[in-house]
Amino acid sequence: MPANRAVLTEFLSTLGFEVAEAENGEEGLKRVSEFRPDVILMDGVMPVMDGLEATRRLRQMPDFQALPIIGVSASASGSDAAAFLAAGANTFVTKPVALPRLLAEMGTLMKIEWVYESRAAETAKPAVEEELVLPPHEELAILHELSVFGNVYQIDERAEYLATLDARYRPLANRLHKLAVGFQTKAIRALIEELMAREHIDESASND
Repeated sequence: MPANRAVLTEFLSTLGFEVAEAENGEEGLKRVSEFRPDVILMDGVMPVMDGLEATRRLRQMPDFQALPIIGVSASASGSDAAAFLAAGANTFVTKPVALPRLLAEMGTLMKIEWVYESRAAETAKPAVEEELVLPPHEELAILHELSVFGNVYQIDERAEYLATLDARYRPLANRLHKLAVGFQTKAIRALIEELMAREHIDESASND
């Protein structure tokens, strides 16, 4: 899906990667020949030509027999992983892609050692904040659960969904998007828990 690719593209771009996208396997083969990437994220389900066939064809090309390929599928079944590995992929991750897992796999395949900058001010509030309107309780609960697992990919999608529910939630959606793209998982969780505390205070006041 374009939205899924957009999140991954933005995330990897912030880390300094140059990213090329393809809408289907056939286009992907052309892009590989033109772009000469260092690693490929290959979605299993694509129109025209699926990821498995595209992977098999890449492995038949002398120039790309050793190119690192990470298979991606929405199914966590062992059969999907086995099919990708049999087609020639080096490893496999499930969708929604857990970014820490993706970085770990990319680091192994590309021989990259990640250096994580200390974020002393990660949870600090900006000097000037837009007023954040509390979303429905069920939305806060979903966001909190996602923040516990550090799933910034789904948090970003959920934030955009919030903005479609009510324009008043747009400042919160924007804040979550910035934190998700920056992979600031601790700050995301701190923000959600702050909002849940506000919700509790508001409920207590209304019951008095």
